[in-house]
Amino acid sequence: MGPRVVSERLSIEITSRSEEETVRVGRAIARAVGRAVVITLDGELGSGKTRLTWGLAEGVGIDRRAVSSPTFAIVHEYEAADGVRLIHADAYRVDESESDDLHTLLGTAPGDRGWIAVIEWASRIEAMLPDDRLRIRIAHAPEGARSIRIEGASELIDRVRSLIDEEPSDG
Repeated sequence: MGPRVVSERLSIEITSRSEEETVRVGRAIARAVGRAVVITLDGELGSGKTRLTWGLAEGVGIDRRAVSSPTFAIVHEYEAADGVRLIHADAYRVDESESDDLHTLLGTAPGDRGWIAVIEWASRIEAMLPDDRLRIRIAHAPEGARSIRIEGASELIDRVRSLIDEEPSDG
């Protein structure tokens, strides 16, 4: 077997000045990622994780009003009209040693490609996560803004950057 080429990882940082801008970033990410992808989402309380998830939902055709934080349920699942499932998980209360694997936690099957998963507190299940995931970190920034850092394969980051530029402004 020959050498394996691993995609270069890049990151971009975006400043969001409003909740709607954060939603807009989420919509662009959903349009860029395709399916059967894991997105890890880290950030302190009130940083905008749920707002970004609203955008991910809208990006696959799910009404954002249906989306809420899965803190106590661990996993919430939403289905778009075309059958794509948005799986929103909160790993804070998950004990990595008690779960078989990521597919079991998310309720997906190997080979099933009809889903996008966003996982908050993903560092608690680090060993279960795929290397090719999209990593997003949201942090408070000056003047009420948010800093959104997105890291992933270079081709994906290029697509995200392009789609964010194309995403219509809501203001």
